[in-house]
Amino acid sequence: MAINVVALFTVKAGEGPAFESAIAAARPAMLDQEGCERYDLQRRVDDENAYVLLEEYASGEALREHGSSPEFTALVTAVTDLLAEPMEVLLLRPVGDQQG
Repeated sequence: MAINVVALFTVKAGEGPAFESAIAAARPAMLDQEGCERYDLQRRVDDENAYVLLEEYASGEALREHGSSPEFTALVTAVTDLLAEPMEVLLLRPVGDQQG
Protein backbone atom coordinates (compact mmCIF):
# COMPACT_ATOMS: atom_id res chain seq x y z
CA MET A 1 0.00 0.00 0.00
CA ALA A 2 1.31 3.44 -0.94
CA ILE A 3 2.66 5.81 1.66
CA ASN A 4 2.86 9.55 1.14
CA VAL A 5 5.28 11.78 2.98
CA VAL A 6 4.91 15.51 3.51
CA ALA A 7 8.12 17.00 4.88
CA LEU A 8 7.91 20.61 6.08
CA PHE A 9 11.04 22.75 6.13
CA THR A 10 11.77 26.29 7.27
CA VAL A 11 15.13 27.53 6.05
CA LYS A 12 17.22 30.35 7.45
CA ALA A 13 16.73 33.71 5.72
CA GLY A 14 18.76 33.81 2.52
CA GLU A 15 19.33 30.03 2.40
CA GLY A 16 16.46 29.23 0.02
CA PRO A 17 18.61 28.97 -3.12
CA ALA A 18 21.13 26.65 -1.43
CA PHE A 19 18.30 24.50 -0.04
CA GLU A 20 16.57 24.28 -3.42
CA SER A 21 19.88 23.36 -5.06
CA ALA A 22 20.55 20.57 -2.55
CA ILE A 23 17.11 19.05 -3.09
CA ALA A 24 17.38 19.39 -6.88
CA ALA A 25 20.79 17.68 -6.86
CA ALA A 26 19.47 14.78 -4.74
CA ARG A 27 16.16 14.35 -6.57
CA PRO A 28 17.33 12.10 -9.44
CA ALA A 29 18.95 9.63 -7.03
CA MET A 30 15.84 9.62 -4.86
CA LEU A 31 13.58 8.92 -7.83
CA ASP A 32 15.91 6.10 -8.90
CA GLN A 33 15.29 4.32 -5.58
CA GLU A 34 12.99 1.36 -5.98
CA GLY A 35 9.46 2.30 -4.92
CA CYS A 36 10.00 6.10 -4.88
CA GLU A 37 7.27 7.48 -7.12
CA ARG A 38 7.37 11.19 -6.26
CA TYR A 39 9.94 13.58 -4.82
CA ASP A 40 8.79 17.14 -5.47
CA LEU A 41 9.80 20.31 -3.65
CA GLN A 42 7.30 23.16 -3.34
CA ARG A 43 7.73 26.60 -1.77
CA ARG A 44 4.89 28.17 0.14
CA VAL A 45 3.40 31.25 -1.49
CA ASP A 46 3.03 33.10 1.81
CA ASP A 47 6.55 32.46 3.18
CA GLU A 48 9.68 32.37 1.01
CA ASN A 49 11.54 30.45 3.73
CA ALA A 50 8.94 27.66 4.03
CA TYR A 51 9.09 24.55 1.84
CA VAL A 52 7.08 21.37 1.47
CA LEU A 53 8.62 18.20 0.05
CA LEU A 54 5.97 15.86 -1.37
CA GLU A 55 7.06 12.23 -1.55
CA GLU A 56 5.28 9.03 -2.52
CA TYR A 57 6.48 5.47 -1.94
CA ALA A 58 4.98 2.23 -3.22
CA SER A 59 5.22 0.62 0.22
CA GLY A 60 6.41 0.97 3.78
CA GLU A 61 9.46 -1.10 2.84
CA ALA A 62 10.36 1.35 0.06
CA LEU A 63 10.10 4.23 2.55
CA ARG A 64 12.29 2.38 5.09
CA GLU A 65 14.91 1.70 2.43
CA HIS A 66 14.83 5.37 1.42
CA GLY A 67 15.34 6.47 5.04
CA SER A 68 18.40 4.25 5.44
CA SER A 69 19.95 5.03 2.05
CA PRO A 70 23.27 6.84 1.65
CA GLU A 71 21.52 9.34 -0.64
CA PHE A 72 19.09 10.29 2.13
CA THR A 73 21.90 10.57 4.68
CA ALA A 74 23.88 12.81 2.32
CA LEU A 75 20.87 15.05 1.71
CA VAL A 76 20.15 15.44 5.43
CA THR A 77 23.81 16.37 5.96
CA ALA A 78 23.67 18.89 3.12
CA VAL A 79 20.56 20.73 4.34
CA THR A 80 20.76 20.55 8.15
CA ASP A 81 22.76 23.75 8.56
CA LEU A 82 20.40 25.59 6.20
CA LEU A 83 17.36 24.99 8.39
CA ALA A 84 15.97 27.51 10.87
CA GLU A 85 14.22 24.72 12.79
CA PRO A 86 13.96 20.93 12.63
CA MET A 87 11.89 19.57 9.75
CA GLU A 88 8.46 18.13 10.44
CA VAL A 89 7.48 14.91 8.70
CA LEU A 90 3.93 13.65 8.16
CA LEU A 91 3.34 10.06 7.01
CA LEU A 92 0.05 9.54 5.21
CA ARG A 93 -1.88 6.63 3.67
CA PRO A 94 -4.54 7.08 0.99
CA VAL A 95 -8.05 6.16 2.08
CA GLY A 96 -11.28 5.15 0.37
CA ASP A 97 -11.34 5.18 -3.42
CA GLN A 98 -7.79 6.60 -3.51
CA GLN A 99 -6.27 3.30 -2.41
CA GLY A 100 -4.59 1.53 -5.23
